[in-house]
Amino acid sequence: MASIPHGTTINAQCLEPTVTFPGPPPLGDPTQAVDITPFVTSSPQTTGRFASQTASATNTPRLPQDLTNFIAAGTITQEILDNPNLVLLKAIETQNIISTVVFTVSTIPSAPELGGGTANIAFLQGASTGTQQGPNANAASMSAKFWIEEVQTQIEVPVFKRGQPPLLIQAPAAASPSGQTGPTFKVHPPHDITEPTTITVAFTQIQYMQTVLLNFANLSWPHVSCATLIPQGHVHVPASAFN
Repeated sequence: MASIPHGTTINAQCLEPTVTFPGPPPLGDPTQAVDITPFVTSSPQTTGRFASQTASATNTPRLPQDLTNFIAAGTITQEILDNPNLVLLKAIETQNIISTVVFTVSTIPSAPELGGGTANIAFLQGASTGTQQGPNANAASMSAKFWIEEVQTQIEVPVFKRGQPPLLIQAPAAASPSGQTGPTFKVHPPHDITEPTTITVAFTQIQYMQTVLLNFANLSWPHVSCATLIPQGHVHVPASAFN
């Protein structure tokens, strides 16, 4: 449940089975792609691509107009504009994900289930008569897919003598989501470490893709948000990691 200052309240539920499987999520699968192209409300007919969806264009209403630096850095590319889900795929390309739990919440449950929905203030719903007819950014629906992933990596534990304070060791770059600093592991070896030792550790991260449909100008506009979340606090390493 959520209340958005924009003037919308939502109730999204997970009414489909949660699935667990080994390995990473199939984010590169075409069935996982998402399209931000607006379409005619209540119709599968699309409007055609907007100029702002062309990464190389520099004279569109988009802000910023010039994406040259982003394209060079690989953070916003034509491929990402075509399918924002690729941001999630890029974030895990160097990670060793050993298991994934996936579930979806939505304000529009699959038939025959009931429950969930959005409620918008009158201004967002718009008027049925007059010169300003139709919705004003009416939030028609929201859905979000979550992938809860167990990421496995290795860290090197330096020489340690029992009685010392726990060690704080940063995850190696290969285990970090692209563009982020990886989690920090809190290591308290159960015995002396007489020479640097490599151990296997794991942490949990969450990836999500949220799509909100906003209706205005007789179109439904997909607003897509993607992110990869890693632990902010220290990840405790159990003594069993040294067995």
